[in-house]
Amino acid sequence: MSFQSKLQKIRDQIYEFRQRTSGFPVLHKVFFKNHGYPLNLKNPTTNCERINHKKIYDRNPLIPITSDKYRVKDYVRQKLGNELAEKILIPLYHVSKTGLDIPFEDWNFEFFLKANHYSGGNLLVKPGTNPKELREKCRTWLNSSFGQNLHEWGYRDIPRRIICEKILRDANGNLPNDYKFYCYQGKVEMIGFVKDRFEGLKTTFTDLLLNPIGGPVGSDTLLNEIPEIPNLQSMISISEALANGFSHVRIDLYSFENQVYFGEITHYSGSGLDKYDSFELDQELGRKWIKKKSLCKINYLVSREFCFQGFQSETQKMLSENFIKKNLLKLRDRLTQQRHKILNYPTLHKVFFEKHGYPLNLKNPKTFSELINHKKILDRDPLIPITSDKYRVRDYVRQKLGNELAEKILIPLYHVSKTGLDIPFEDWNFEFFLKANHYSGGNLLVKPGTNPKELREKCRTWLNSSFGQNLHEWGYRDIPRRIICEKILRDANGNLPNDYKFYCFNGEVEMITVIKDRFSQKKIKYTLDPDFHLLDGPYLGNEFPEKVPEIPNFKQMVGMARSLSADFSHVRIDFYSFEDQVFFGEITQYTGSGLVKMSSYEFDLQLGAKWLKKAVCV
Repeated sequence: MSFQSKLQKIRDQIYEFRQRTSGFPVLHKVFFKNHGYPLNLKNPTTNCERINHKKIYDRNPLIPITSDKYRVKDYVRQKLGNELAEKILIPLYHVSKTGLDIPFEDWNFEFFLKANHYSGGNLLVKPGTNPKELREKCRTWLNSSFGQNLHEWGYRDIPRRIICEKILRDANGNLPNDYKFYCYQGKVEMIGFVKDRFEGLKTTFTDLLLNPIGGPVGSDTLLNEIPEIPNLQSMISISEALANGFSHVRIDLYSFENQVYFGEITHYSGSGLDKYDSFELDQELGRKWIKKKSLCKINYLVSREFCFQGFQSETQKMLSENFIKKNLLKLRDRLTQQRHKILNYPTLHKVFFEKHGYPLNLKNPKTFSELINHKKILDRDPLIPITSDKYRVRDYVRQKLGNELAEKILIPLYHVSKTGLDIPFEDWNFEFFLKANHYSGGNLLVKPGTNPKELREKCRTWLNSSFGQNLHEWGYRDIPRRIICEKILRDANGNLPNDYKFYCFNGEVEMITVIKDRFSQKKIKYTLDPDFHLLDGPYLGNEFPEKVPEIPNFKQMVGMARSLSADFSHVRIDFYSFEDQVFFGEITQYTGSGLVKMSSYEFDLQLGAKWLKKAVCV
């Protein structure tokens, strides 16, 4: 990223902070000017209010991925399967980070030039266009942030690319019609029909029966009778599959020579600022966002404020005060994070050098420890928070291994609580593990007779504590906090099972650490390669047994570790082996936070090389 881009990013962050702390005055002003009624962010009811609420409060990690015109292709493959996806995805000629390596001089055909992070960053390029002008256009796009002024968060941190895309034309040289499917709760509710989008744009909005209805002001009816839409049912099925999981999204498709092509996914249609033909239609579409009237939060993964309706009871006021307190702590953490980011993480660089004895290189990381820290700061894979969550990771295990195998290896839970207050500690006369799902180290072996008051105080402390903020471990930041009570596994002699940590790189097991008697002072730890050769690492303090004992169920654990790690360039998968049975422990994304001293710099480099073998750094 150029200095100019970094400076612009800092300006954007300052602007966002000023607007947020003052209640978004510019947005309120523009909204009222366009719609004629005030914007209500606390209790949004119209479609346009809900879009603006989503822009500001919804931090679903899939929004940036699906707003990115390049990465959304992988999302389409995941949701529809490779076979169908390859049929509907428009071919690309080139993808570039700078625009300088695109061979414009050698191309004698038309194509679309697009910026992947830009709504409107779209240019139809004819043969003979000056390459210098095209590269200047690329430079302008790449140095420009999009959506900041209108608070469209989903575009903010998209890794910027220039895309050269094939242009579709029929036998008469016409561009295909553009169909916009407005989906609510995974169902198509309205269709936008766009014709001649580059030559006298005309738009009609219809319901599913193709009856014309109102839409944004300026929409024209193309004909007295709407023509039949080819492949309509196929496009509706595709749209609903892609929209599943979002309260509202718009799916754009093209119909071309009896073939459907994917256009894009739009989360903020018109940025919620396009005026509708009628206030009633705006309200009607707003009601489609919510499945159940009793829903307090508007089905957002990460909402920042409550939407109370009617009278607030004293209990609700207490909840509101507690909510404000928690969010003040979150705001403090975010401000600290932004300050470190702007200053290029000085504390992290200092601690890294103190631990490892060499400077941290985030621009070109090579060692295992550098790559862990690079991942903490730059990798925003939405699977990271899910797999770092000790509760939600169980669903990930079921998804990757299948329900039958997952139920065999997942350790039973006695209770899961949001507060810790509803756990019947007084009634339990057995030992168990008390854990916080968002906390590395939030783990307590509870013996019978332990004071319930002390346990509830421990729960309160964990739930009110953010984890990973000081070390920039993003994956833990927004995990929905829970307290878990987990069964303790012991053999016939009362011993805990051995702990096996599988270090996986690009889906392959490269190293295993064995830990015996992990809660006693006689703890033994040693590290092996997959061929059972002892390794001098990864960390100081390894044991070197004279003879390496056989690892029970080794092949089964390796197979499961490969399946669970397949989505990541590096991850650590922990298992227990107990009475000839394997149990799943956890998935660790940031082993030692990249700040635990390795046995040697050479070993640190060797592990880094395994990471970089197939992975591409962000």
